Amino acid sequence: SAQPVRQAALRVLCVLRRYIGPSVREPLVDGLRSSQLHTLDDQLHKAGAQPAPVPTRVVRTAESDAQTQSRRRSSTATAQQAGSEEVASLFGATDDAEAPRKKAPARRISARRSSKEQPGVSAAAPAAAAAVASPAARVDVSQPVDLSTSIVKLLPNMKSNDWEARRDALTQLIAFIEGLGDRALLARYPGLLSTLRDRMQDTNRNLAVLALRICALLPDRCMGTPATYQPSGEATDVHRLPTVLADPATALDAVLRQVKHLVPQIVACLQDNKRTVVEMANLALQRWSAHVRLPRLLACLPDALLVDSSNARIEALSWVLPLCQRDLALCAPSDLVALNDPTLVCMQDRLVDVRHLAEQLLELLVPVISWAPARQYLATLSQAARLRLEPVLDDMQAAKAEQQQQQQQQDDEDEA
Repeated sequence: SAQPVRQAALRVLCVLRRYIGPSVREPLVDGLRSSQLHTLDDQLHKAGAQPAPVPTRVVRTAESDAQTQSRRRSSTATAQQAGSEEVASLFGATDDAEAPRKKAPARRISARRSSKEQPGVSAAAPAAAAAVASPAARVDVSQPVDLSTSIVKLLPNMKSNDWEARRDALTQLIAFIEGLGDRALLARYPGLLSTLRDRMQDTNRNLAVLALRICALLPDRCMGTPATYQPSGEATDVHRLPTVLADPATALDAVLRQVKHLVPQIVACLQDNKRTVVEMANLALQRWSAHVRLPRLLACLPDALLVDSSNARIEALSWVLPLCQRDLALCAPSDLVALNDPTLVCMQDRLVDVRHLAEQLLELLVPVISWAPARQYLATLSQAARLRLEPVLDDMQAAKAEQQQQQQQQDDEDEA
């Protein structure tokens, strides 16, 4: 073998000599040349002259475990007592909001306690989804809260190299937003959205869950509760749904300008390997689409459908399909053509669920953009892929034509 390998093996044997003793030499004598045996004996003799290592492993006992638990309870009680003062001083608590905010430090301390076993706060993700999933019936906009000062204080820790500092800053912001009750937020976020994008890419994926949770909280807080959408209503703004907010010009529109920067990163989290990240990303997308209409989100949809993971495509299609059903009439046909190729890619997926959802989306698009883009896409495929996809399109087109014919006959009978 090569000399570096022989030298590395000799070093390993010297370490074993310190732990095992002289008996490590006996199995190695046979088959060695005299020069090799001389080198081995010389190195083992030097290793044997060194003092034997002292074991450092601590044996756990019931008494030591009880002492550890006692110290943890004591430190937790002290930190919890100081937590209320910390959050109140950080965000400038007022009398009417002090009561709900006192619960926030307890959640932060609970996340810190669970992080001793695993970095982050993944245990809180299901509860976070439940807390965000059902927004309040109406957001109070009479006294909106300006979050900019508090964000400036937290941003350095959100960008810290210490993951615990990043976690604590995100948790404090969540605690403050949830502690506001039903009051709205002014959409002034100096540097927050770009920081959230970075945290969604954090190597500690539990911190990505926290960042996505904030993204899910912001639309309801800043835009108010979306009014019931009526396609034939009087609303003329094709970029947002009617909302209950005191000053849309300074709050709602300021958030909408950030959609094209924030939503694509949320979409990228759909293909994460951590299930809690995917669930929170899906929840954030649902909350944004509850306020923002399809024309504003259309540029984000092709990339959402072209993710590599089949499971992520199911999540993306489950988000895109209701959005198109609601707002497809608000988009120009030339803009909707961008969804044609990604939809046909999904129709070739290995999972039946993906193909079924993609077919439903294509059925929505075809009456607006016609079958021509789909046929043009077929021409770009290989022969094998074309033979698999073309019969599906032929069946869909025939079924659509038959449906239109039946509808025409029914209309003629009604007129007669």
